Amino acid sequence: MSKQKTKSKKQTRAFLPTFFITLFALSALGGLYFIIQGDNLISDVFPFANWGNNQNVSSKTPQQNGYGLVVESDAVENDYFDDAAFVGDSLTVGMKLTDYVNKNNLFGIVGVGIKAIKTEKDTFNGKETTALKAAGSMKPKKIYIMLGTNSIGYTSTATMIEQYAEVIDLLKKSNPNATFYIQSIPPMTKSYINSNPRFKPKQFAEFNEELEALATAKECYFLDTYSLFVTESGYLPRDLSTDGLHLNQDAYDIMFEYIKTHTVQN
Repeated sequence: MSKQKTKSKKQTRAFLPTFFITLFALSALGGLYFIIQGDNLISDVFPFANWGNNQNVSSKTPQQNGYGLVVESDAVENDYFDDAAFVGDSLTVGMKLTDYVNKNNLFGIVGVGIKAIKTEKDTFNGKETTALKAAGSMKPKKIYIMLGTNSIGYTSTATMIEQYAEVIDLLKKSNPNATFYIQSIPPMTKSYINSNPRFKPKQFAEFNEELEALATAKECYFLDTYSLFVTESGYLPRDLSTDGLHLNQDAYDIMFEYIKTHTVQN
């Protein structure tokens, strides 16, 4: 064996310990840096840190100190609704089945869509006018809005949200100091949807998700009444409906139990 080869092997043996010591030192320093920096560094370096645990970052996170989804609170009495106006379609009209709200505080029109409610007239407390004007003239301190059932399947979600924003703006213009609650629309039964090809369960989930975002953007509070009724497959249970579309007395009892335990005190 030549002297040159012997020298090369000695150099290699001398280099390896130094290399591994250096590598170990760098790894240790890197680990120490991550420990010092904490979770903020991890989330910056690994943007998918929440992957597989999306519930933590979903739109269903309650806005405890702001607008959006209302967190659970102590139950209020029925007189909480004495200065509240309820605006909507036949689902709002159906609240007359209950004793939770004064009938004169209900401003619903059967069959009305989001766009049409701005102009369509009906008789409210003896006067023919629009639901928005009638609700506004009451000068309520709280306004509950539930619209979309008569628009879904006929109008795109984007257009529905645009129209809904206009409704909120009009009501806020006449009632700038009122507290606004936006209610998600309930699902429909499986048999009703199967008999009406315009409707798809995913449309309700999509619209309500966008509606929650709109509520936050418009500084309103959001009530997830959709989740009260929807089954895992996306439908309304048949025993909570009168015809597959409308809610029955039991459903309204469930709804108001939820509403009464999800209020904000301003």
